[in-house]
Amino acid sequence: MADGNSRPMVFLSSTIRDFSDLRGAVRFWLEEAGCEVWLSDYTDVDKLPVPNSFAACFEAIRRSDFYILLIGQNRGSWYSEPDQISVTEQEYRVAYDAFRAQGHPVPLMFVRTSVMDLLAGWRTGSGSKRLRRRPPFPDAAFVARFVAEVKREPEMRAAVARVGDPPQGNWLYRFAEYRHIIDALRIGLNLRVDLPRERLLSGIQLDLEQTLTAFMRKWQGKPSRERAAKIIDSECPGEQVSRERRQQLIDAATTHEVDLPLPGHRNLKDLVEGTPLNANDHSPVRLNLGQIHDLAVYLFSEMVAPDRIRLDALRRAVETGGLLVFDPVVRSLRDTELSRAAIELLAEAEGYIVRFRTVEPGRHELIAELFAAHKAHRETFSLDWNRAVFIWGAYLSQVNLFRRLTSLYAYLARSKSNPLPDPHAMVLDTPLGPEVKEEIRRETADVESIREWVKTPGFWNL
Repeated sequence: MADGNSRPMVFLSSTIRDFSDLRGAVRFWLEEAGCEVWLSDYTDVDKLPVPNSFAACFEAIRRSDFYILLIGQNRGSWYSEPDQISVTEQEYRVAYDAFRAQGHPVPLMFVRTSVMDLLAGWRTGSGSKRLRRRPPFPDAAFVARFVAEVKREPEMRAAVARVGDPPQGNWLYRFAEYRHIIDALRIGLNLRVDLPRERLLSGIQLDLEQTLTAFMRKWQGKPSRERAAKIIDSECPGEQVSRERRQQLIDAATTHEVDLPLPGHRNLKDLVEGTPLNANDHSPVRLNLGQIHDLAVYLFSEMVAPDRIRLDALRRAVETGGLLVFDPVVRSLRDTELSRAAIELLAEAEGYIVRFRTVEPGRHELIAELFAAHKAHRETFSLDWNRAVFIWGAYLSQVNLFRRLTSLYAYLARSKSNPLPDPHAMVLDTPLGPEVKEEIRRETADVESIREWVKTPGFWNL
């Protein structure tokens, strides 16, 4: 934040005698909300490399993002007794000067309602004759002067008379109880959001960004009409785009120079979709010259290595329950669309890694064979059926992993085009057809079946 810290830094200033319990309560609340809190009477600021404790305190104020001031009935200790400046008053002046000069710390200032009521009665002379004769509390004159300084009353009068600009950072909240302070801080510090959760989501988003770079390749220049048509048909299915609109998109795509990131694995799309594998026919797959090139490029540079898939932040969030929400009805944590999407993404990543490893043995030898065949302009290449199953399966898993990554990333980035963390569509993740997929599904236990199973009497003996 102000000094590069990942947490908002808050300096809490007040007289200790007035607010001994309240200071601790406010500090605890701020720390629970994800802030780093500094108080001059704690050891936080003594660690700074400055000549004395006052200098350390003032330097901490300048480094803070927010400055919170609590004003009560007591003046507190003197900073300069000859000049009649208290420590709290000097802290305020340092904070306000820094705010005017560098934009932080943002001042959030509070005064007890009872103090203002007593000062108002004393100033106006209302109430009993005794109240009019003497101050309502020993430090009333000092507190009244300090309140006037905080409210920037001379500047306000000049602004009202239109002989000066309105002052900044002079709003003084009144509070009668702890809740009044917290309600104001939620707004002033923008803590209506859950900072620890936002930090968690930001970490996930950064990991997703790094992972997505491994899946993408820059596409530069003017695409051919054939290339543009393939991309548009892939991104805009026919039932969503009219024939005329499709033609307009192709014309636009081939007219302008482009510099766009696109998933590299899309080069294998035509081969996999155009060459379905039959579970009952294990004949070798016959590749033409273009397919030889596409497969060689995919295996060489477009298969994402497992060590480039960075999902540590997402994994920690799932393991610690950071994406769950509390359900007051059942009084327990429950899953959410986000937590389910995270679990499914991690499972998809694990599945892809397993499939990548089935392709890895012999991959480099196959790449060499494919490039040699393409260089020799061989019209056909015979690919072993078992090897094709592994490669097709890895490709399909990579497509689904990419879609889950992009969907969750767009959701966390608050993209209006992606209001949910789940992908819009998934491909069939087995190259052997829907019948085999359905058979696998029937044999796989899902979460709901596990929840029902555990309710069965004697389930552990089944």
